[in-house]
Amino acid sequence: MNKISINISFLKRVALFIFVGFLALLMIKVKVDHIIFWDMIYLGQDVAANPDADYYLKLARDLMEQQFSFKSLLQTNLLSIAIALISKSTEFKELIWAGNLLTPICCALTFLAIGLFFSMKSNGSPWVWVVSFFSLLTSYLCLRMGPGYIDTDLLNVFFVYLISALIYFQANIDNLKNKYFLAAALGALNFLFIRWYGHEGFTILFVIAIIGSQWFAKETWKHIFGLASIFVLLPALGRVDFFGSASSLTNLYITHQGGSSLIIKSNVLVQELQVSGFKEWPHILFQWPYHWAYGLGLVVISLAGNLFWLFEDKKKIFAYFIPFIFIPLSFFVADRFYIYTIPLFWFGLFFIIKVFMIKTRANVHVSALIAIIITISVFALHYSPRCFFIFDKACISKVTLFRFPTLDVTNAATFASKHLIQENNTLLAWWDYGHYLAFHTKFNLVLNNGNQFGSHTAEFVDAVFQEDQAKAHQKLKDLNPYHLNEEGTKHKQNKIYLLVNEDFVSKVPGFYQLTSIDHIKVRAKQPSLKPIRCVKKGPDEMMCNKNIVNYKNGLVNEVPGVFKIIYATYQGKFLKEKILNAKGLDVLVNFSSDKDITSNNIIVPKWVAETTLMKLYLGQFEPKLFKLVYNRFPEAKIYELN
Repeated sequence: MNKISINISFLKRVALFIFVGFLALLMIKVKVDHIIFWDMIYLGQDVAANPDADYYLKLARDLMEQQFSFKSLLQTNLLSIAIALISKSTEFKELIWAGNLLTPICCALTFLAIGLFFSMKSNGSPWVWVVSFFSLLTSYLCLRMGPGYIDTDLLNVFFVYLISALIYFQANIDNLKNKYFLAAALGALNFLFIRWYGHEGFTILFVIAIIGSQWFAKETWKHIFGLASIFVLLPALGRVDFFGSASSLTNLYITHQGGSSLIIKSNVLVQELQVSGFKEWPHILFQWPYHWAYGLGLVVISLAGNLFWLFEDKKKIFAYFIPFIFIPLSFFVADRFYIYTIPLFWFGLFFIIKVFMIKTRANVHVSALIAIIITISVFALHYSPRCFFIFDKACISKVTLFRFPTLDVTNAATFASKHLIQENNTLLAWWDYGHYLAFHTKFNLVLNNGNQFGSHTAEFVDAVFQEDQAKAHQKLKDLNPYHLNEEGTKHKQNKIYLLVNEDFVSKVPGFYQLTSIDHIKVRAKQPSLKPIRCVKKGPDEMMCNKNIVNYKNGLVNEVPGVFKIIYATYQGKFLKEKILNAKGLDVLVNFSSDKDITSNNIIVPKWVAETTLMKLYLGQFEPKLFKLVYNRFPEAKIYELN
């Protein structure tokens, strides 16, 4: 009988191994489908899906150009090294393809790490692995680990969950040799995590988890500190600024000099660094398609499930606290932390249903089966499980279909690469495009994604928001630290170019409060460019977006509305302007050359129209100060500062 029971136990392990392997391969298959679809849409285009992708691709290209020298390998993160090893050449299309090929592998590894995290002391339940599989296909997490999104997020979740799982496993073994061996393995994993992510701050959290879980396991303090020391030793070979890294991340996201975070103080609005309201929580965590109140109940139930699971074994409270601290960070600090918490909520939902069914005296296996059926039903509300096997139009919601940067930036960069002298000259552009321009051009750049929260960003905004173009010109020149080019014994004045593009102008509502100009800071947020559709109504009137606009006296619905009207050509060449109503707060811009007042109109807030930024965009520039060198209106213009 003993031999039979041993064989059954062995067969269960083999079956679970095969099942988990099948799910991992299925995850790879789903991600490959996503890559193929992405490639069909963006084939041959110099675009990714996030601003940081070009940073990692550039590092990969630099590494290849330096022929993988030892020094360059030490200075390059593991993501860029992996891209460089896979890529066939330094061409962008090859590098982005190599980056995309990493996504199926990284997703499969992350699935295995999350599954291991939840399967500890769960009797090897296969349903835990199914829940882990589903959680990775929740859109917020799936898109950040999809094609085009070349970022360390591809494996950050993997490292956090795997190291946490092994810390808990370490607390549950009695053999000291095995504990020390695991401490060394954990240290090696953390070393790889640091080389991948570039931040050492997580080391402090991992050490707390090791000390706390071993204390609950009643290990002696001598061995507790010994295990923690072994764990720290290997990461210290790479970087030792653990507290400095943790402090910088805390200052950046949470608190800075006793006040608000550096991000909040900067007034720079980055989508992933914003905080979504509680009504959005169900949609982000579960992609809940119905009323938010019902979905919020789902979130609360899931939280309760996680608490039940944690208190099953007190060692979990310390060993697993790291992923759980991201729950409040997700809710109250920044949306980007949801990538760490989404798997917790899916598992919590499954676990609480399972516990409830067991309390009703149902069989454990039946309870788990009912719990997984309900969990699959919630998942199927936003994504059909048939998409795992047959990819069609109904399945594209999980593919990263947004591009970065926008077409106006890529076209301008292509022109600059072909027609402007870039070496030793400076291009001023919005920080969002910094990594892309650094990768695709050879200009000196004052603003980039690495310093968006610094003073230069606010100074740049102050410059382009000046009403006096002469002041704006001087402020823009003062931003440029590269004053002279040295060519042998000759010194040539550094040329300064300014990129004014539609995407940048349309983002004004997101960054206008960076300025120190008081009358702009107090403005209410409103679109900087608002296209309107109009039809003729009377001799001097037209109906625009259900509003009656008088284009002779500037009245809108019989009250002052339009301050002035600007006439320009389709190519963005300024023709003339006419004051309509001194009390108006908007400017009507017409691109029909005064031939048809009802066609091709946009509304611009008066204060925006008076800034140098909008004047340059609409072609109202001072020739003595600015020289137009590229015009692809309405996409973008490039000016040279005289």
